Amino acid sequence: MTQVCGPLFGGMELVQIALGSLSIPPASEKWWFGFPLGPSGTRSTEGYSRGHALWCAPMTEHVAEPAALTEELRWLGAGATAARVRAGELTPRQTVAAALARIDAAQPSLNAFIRIRHAQALADAEVVAQRLAAGEFLPLAGVPIAVKDEVDQAGEVVTKGSYARTKTSTQDAEVLRLIQAAGAVIVGATRTPEFCLFPFTESDFGGQTRNPWDLERTPGGSSGGSAAAVAAGVVPLALGGDGGGSIRAPAAWCGLPGLMPTPGSVSTAPGGEFWTGMAVLGGFARSIADTALLYDVLLTEPQELAAAVAGAPPVVRVGHSMDRAVDKPLPQGGPIEAPWMRSADLTATALSQLGHDVQPVRMAFGNIAPKFSVRYLVSAADDVAAADRPGAIGREARFLARLGRRARRFLPWAMNTEPERELVEASLQGFDVLLTPTMPCAPPPIGERDGARSIVTLLRASRRVSFLNTWNVLGWPGLTVPCGLDAQGRPTAALLVARPGQERLLLQLGAQLEQARPWELGKVPR
Repeated sequence: MTQVCGPLFGGMELVQIALGSLSIPPASEKWWFGFPLGPSGTRSTEGYSRGHALWCAPMTEHVAEPAALTEELRWLGAGATAARVRAGELTPRQTVAAALARIDAAQPSLNAFIRIRHAQALADAEVVAQRLAAGEFLPLAGVPIAVKDEVDQAGEVVTKGSYARTKTSTQDAEVLRLIQAAGAVIVGATRTPEFCLFPFTESDFGGQTRNPWDLERTPGGSSGGSAAAVAAGVVPLALGGDGGGSIRAPAAWCGLPGLMPTPGSVSTAPGGEFWTGMAVLGGFARSIADTALLYDVLLTEPQELAAAVAGAPPVVRVGHSMDRAVDKPLPQGGPIEAPWMRSADLTATALSQLGHDVQPVRMAFGNIAPKFSVRYLVSAADDVAAADRPGAIGREARFLARLGRRARRFLPWAMNTEPERELVEASLQGFDVLLTPTMPCAPPPIGERDGARSIVTLLRASRRVSFLNTWNVLGWPGLTVPCGLDAQGRPTAALLVARPGQERLLLQLGAQLEQARPWELGKVPR
């Protein structure tokens, strides 16, 4: 028996499981439910008990684009899409309707989205068409874009992957204003793990988001829904965030370039800083040129990135290292799997062949790992404390919050990173860029967290981001660059890191590598 109460939450309805069972309306009624779909597309209430509240929204009818056009636009990048829209070869409605059709088709297998804006996206596309007719130049004209479910959107419940967040946002985040001002159309919100705390995208609330390269494995996290949607050709752009690897890790595991810009370089308004200043908003695309186009819109201080990546970078000195900051529970950080070591080695060879001076370097990191751990755990405690339904918080988040409350007394020590900054600067004296693997291993299988103790899940996560979280602590930007496939046909990647404010240099190097060894990783085989 189902009781539907609404309208609530800015146009969404609340479904209450009243008697311990839920009758699901037939597909002809076109309801979209907030609980996860299985890999086969079946709709199940397994795991939901009496009294749980689930969100759903009636799927407003939209005009389906011809299948041929939907597929033709699947791999068309953001820049090419915008150019064709500005030239009148495509309309914003066509590009958006095609993206909506791809989302609907992919959702049963990927589960990348928590909200799909069928009616509103088509209405927004008409507004873009009117602006173009009035003579506006829009760099992202008619480009469909997805938004990670941690970015405030007026009238929407931003859940961050948790049952515990039910309040409706009252205003748009500044990054949404920027992308819409540039002509992009928001088509939906993408899934995250609870409170964006893990490098996988699974939760009791949102189910399991899957990697389009291997549906039995995670796309990474916490921006896994965004990365999966872009990698699968569902949308050409998606927003994400990175507080410890959450852009660079899913980019690596999904075969995408992924830039974490300098923390503070992208506005977090109307909120304050994220995660004690370690986190920054950003996004995903399938090419360096489109990544540059997106960040030209997002960055507070313009760097003319799109123009820069069209030219050659300066010759730089690159330090090549397999060193990483690790904490005591994992004294060696676990092994680095051979395909990921090879990805960094191949990138070092390619950069050397392109004329750059590449030399091995040993890195010293001091207490970066424990300082990251303190700040991460305190941030988890803060996010949990801000939840409006504390009784609905998942077990892993509750565990991290308990650790964070104990760790808070060490926060002043953890916020002082000057000793570690001096060590890293000394290690990289004379070098412009550092090159390492992005990840130490392939993405773990879906469901690895199921039944695992929370401490085990935490230690596994720590190992997997051990090349990444150093740079959130220090505030240095990093770029994941795809490096081909491993023997199982899964993407691998390397990481380029530079000093604060050097996004331009990183993207120029990425563009040079992309041209020298074009990656066709955008076209997933599955």
